[in-house]
Amino acid sequence: MPDVSVVPDVCVGSHSAVRSVVLISKYDDLKSVRNVALDVSSRTSQALIKIIFREFVGVEPEWQSSSPDVAADALRQRCGTCSSAIRR
Repeated sequence: MPDVSVVPDVCVGSHSAVRSVVLISKYDDLKSVRNVALDVSSRTSQALIKIIFREFVGVEPEWQSSSPDVAADALRQRCGTCSSAIRR
């Protein structure tokens, strides 16, 4: 995927099988993020994204509940056909 960055010093881990947690942003610096759309179908993903922002980024954006399609649409717009990276 073009223009993809890894957030340094952050890891999401599990003792058992999990699905993907995807964070898509138009900003290079996550401290610039003001609003985050959270996938309503995954409370675990919601919690993990909040932990990343609170504990690692140090900001508290506005949280908005959204359908999983919001993330897929954002990923398609950013990198074309790579929407298969999102697992439902």
